[in-house]
Amino acid sequence: MFCNECGSQVPDGAKFCHQCGKPSATSTAVAGTSSGAAQAVQMSPEPRAAVSPSTSIHRKSSNPTRTLFLLILLGLLGWFIYSVAHQNEAQIRPAPFIAPRPVVQPVTASLGQKAFTIAAGSYYYVKFTIPPRSTDVEMGGRFQATGGSGNDVEVIVLNEDEFTNWQNRHSVQTFYNSGRMTVGEVDAHLPSTGTSDSTTYYLIFNNAFSVFSNKAVSTDITLHYNRTI
Repeated sequence: MFCNECGSQVPDGAKFCHQCGKPSATSTAVAGTSSGAAQAVQMSPEPRAAVSPSTSIHRKSSNPTRTLFLLILLGLLGWFIYSVAHQNEAQIRPAPFIAPRPVVQPVTASLGQKAFTIAAGSYYYVKFTIPPRSTDVEMGGRFQATGGSGNDVEVIVLNEDEFTNWQNRHSVQTFYNSGRMTVGEVDAHLPSTGTSDSTTYYLIFNNAFSVFSNKAVSTDITLHYNRTI
């Protein structure tokens, strides 16, 4: 073997040249081999355990408090959705029709003037109307007449058609007829009215039978009925 630097012969196995002192070719090869081996060892990756894709390296223990909280949260969310859905359904659905309860209103009214005078051969009347849906229609009160030889007057209650007949001196059907009286009590019961029709009546104080004498009349007569509204 010869030295690569000075060309002198170097014994086999010698690490340095005896002439120039440089490392021999064998020493360099060994050193290179050792360095490469070390480098190879350093560059080699560390062995790792094979991990299955379906296997988790870290496992967390379940938390009961967190699970209970999630269940409560889901329950509240479900209840909220249910409430909103039913509220919208109730708003869309028309409310059932409930007929209003009838209200009965009692009505009382005074009929005519308290005092008046009727000329001889004439009459005085009060026109009044009973509205629809009226029941228990009654007239009541007192009258008194003065004047002439008999101090009398005639009180009659008629509906509108019969009043026309009475004016023309025809036979009529009355709801009340006192006849000729000085003092009398009016007590008349009138028919109930329908749901849409009203009825008109006439309260007549008659002095047509008197030829010469006027009559002074005082009255206190009232009308009463119950109206459904």
